Amino acid sequence: MQRFLKIIAVLAILYFVPKVVMKVMGKDEATVTKKAIAEAMRATNAQLPKLVAPGITMNQVEFQNNIYRLNYDIDNTAAFNLNQRSTYEANAVAMTCMGAMKELSKRGVIFEYQYNYVENGSKKILTLTVAPNKCQ
Repeated sequence: MQRFLKIIAVLAILYFVPKVVMKVMGKDEATVTKKAIAEAMRATNAQLPKLVAPGITMNQVEFQNNIYRLNYDIDNTAAFNLNQRSTYEANAVAMTCMGAMKELSKRGVIFEYQYNYVENGSKKILTLTVAPNKCQ
């Protein structure tokens, strides 16, 4: 029984000590996540604006209030139709739920895709939001 208790104690120490050290050093999981996002954001923004599809240009990414926002401009040459919103939403979920974005989503980050376009001479914005629970 004592051996079992010692094993439990060692496992508890191995689990909690790194978390305490990270807290003491100011590197809790939220801080590490925010730093990773800031680095990715800087690297991405350095390459922008960038044509990502015919008629669609990514202009900026930003992170604020736990929302990772990707901003795009859609010009009149893009095959863009608001009647296909459900298709665009499905594509946004698919983009979010792969790779590093999926990991951030699992940590509670909300992804927002903003598409700026002109309709009948006035500027419009289509916003698609992917909540963290969308990625399984």
